[in-house]
Amino acid sequence: MTLTTDLRPVADLPSTGQLVTVRDRNWVVTDVQPSALPYDVTATSLGEGATFVSLSSVEDDGLGEELRVLWELESGRKVLSRATLPDVSEGRFDDPAQLGAFLDALRWGAVTSAETTVLQAPFRAGIAVEDYQLEPATRALSLPRVNLLVADDVGLGKTIEAGLVIQELLLRSRIRRVMVICPAHLTDKWHDEMLDRFGLDFAVVNSETLSQVRRDRGLHANPFKVYPFTIVSLAWLRGPKAGRLLDEVLAQPGPSRTRPLDLLIVDEAHHVAPPGKGKYAVDSQQTRAVKRLADHAEHRLFMSATPHNGYVESWTALLAMLDPQRFARGVIPDPAALKQILIRRLKTEITNADGTPRYPAREAKDITVTYPAAELQVQELLAEYTRARSAKAAAARAKAKKAGIDLLGLLLKKRYFSSPAAFSSTILTVRDNSKRVDLQWPSGDYDVEIDLDYAHGLAEDRQQLLEGDFTDDDAIDEAEQAALAKAQRAAGETDAREADLLEQLCSWAEQHGHETDAKAAALLEFLRTTCQPNGTWNDERVVVFTEYRDTQRWLLDLLEKHGLAEQGRVALLYGGMDD
Repeated sequence: MTLTTDLRPVADLPSTGQLVTVRDRNWVVTDVQPSALPYDVTATSLGEGATFVSLSSVEDDGLGEELRVLWELESGRKVLSRATLPDVSEGRFDDPAQLGAFLDALRWGAVTSAETTVLQAPFRAGIAVEDYQLEPATRALSLPRVNLLVADDVGLGKTIEAGLVIQELLLRSRIRRVMVICPAHLTDKWHDEMLDRFGLDFAVVNSETLSQVRRDRGLHANPFKVYPFTIVSLAWLRGPKAGRLLDEVLAQPGPSRTRPLDLLIVDEAHHVAPPGKGKYAVDSQQTRAVKRLADHAEHRLFMSATPHNGYVESWTALLAMLDPQRFARGVIPDPAALKQILIRRLKTEITNADGTPRYPAREAKDITVTYPAAELQVQELLAEYTRARSAKAAAARAKAKKAGIDLLGLLLKKRYFSSPAAFSSTILTVRDNSKRVDLQWPSGDYDVEIDLDYAHGLAEDRQQLLEGDFTDDDAIDEAEQAALAKAQRAAGETDAREADLLEQLCSWAEQHGHETDAKAAALLEFLRTTCQPNGTWNDERVVVFTEYRDTQRWLLDLLEKHGLAEQGRVALLYGGMDD
């Protein structure tokens, strides 16, 4: 008879129902399966696992997640002590007055979903709330499903208003998962404002966040599942990596009463509206990406100071994305329905308690510019060049050719009306591309599918250049150079007349590209009158905005030549500079 003894250590093993800490997170044990093999003391001393433990997460940001581990192999594992009731032995009772104060605090701080006239969010935020900023939160509580377009004027605190809506809905347990979509340069601002003012820790989801989450939680971890509060830039959202991650979150097999996203907030929402030029607005990549999210969100909050771009198709498409029950694409919105979802206040409408204006009145003044004959001549040359190319596009069968010629003309005009320096660099690039880029496209027989794909790509480039959320000015220049080459390739070769006009434009750019034009001369005169009225500097401050870095550098050079940049009086600010 042989007697065997199992020497397996059991003190460290958890049991079903216990709380444990594994990988720095808390779990409840759902199953424990010891190995059927004989215990091997040597193997265990070398770290070999023998007990298979199934876990279920109890963390707020991962409730219900499951994990299966070999218990002995997990470093830092710990079985948590069982919870016990507090000690109520003699001498440990609270003072009645203190207990009463505690109960009063609980009662006063409690929020009921049925009470829609009392707001709690302003008292739980580190902000000085303006009365007009309460309107979105008040309106949100009155709606069973929040679909709001906040179109307040710039500087009225739309981010604060959004934070109040988030906080109020969280306190009433109406939402758990919130996603903010915004331009890339606003992601850090959103994170800081939500954390500092409302105590809400949003995660900015990007490639770096994804890598960190997978290092911490495994190769298949998804930040949209890990974090209940997320911020995503428009640029990253339309990429393939974000699309694959969202596929895992948005895909819901079978019927479900809940949606994977409780509240979707879109800042600068005019960026996601499709371009409205033409009879039907074609959706861009970011339009499709945001629409997909909106379809899976229970509540939607869009924000933009300029939601209407002048095109009915674009405007109605944005409204249909926000609230498809009230609005339809291409249908003029009903004013009564629009009033239910639109919140629009201008600075001129905001007053103090005594009725005086809160903000100073904005006074717009025109500066009249008289163009000399030489500048009018080059304007006519540019107009003739674009007309010649457009006439060829009108007769062309290929849609890509038309799209390429339109984009080429747009870029040249935008550059010309920015500055001679900006136009010079672009028109010379066009001439270089005409010698370097393969303009024999499409080769062979006409292919409708290839043509439409290329035309759609040019339309995407056009919208990205006009409404893109670039954070770096150098990135704008690179994107424009790439779009210029694509547009020229689609536009095709130039004929003799077009080549002659192009050469004349290049000759003007080489001779006058860095001179002071009529607009710059008017600006210099304005600066002298404003900052040096009697030849002596005063305390006035002037901010000059330029669309291109080429124009900014050219203006700085002009200011230095005319003695207006002495003693560090001019500072350059641009996207991509160091903080």
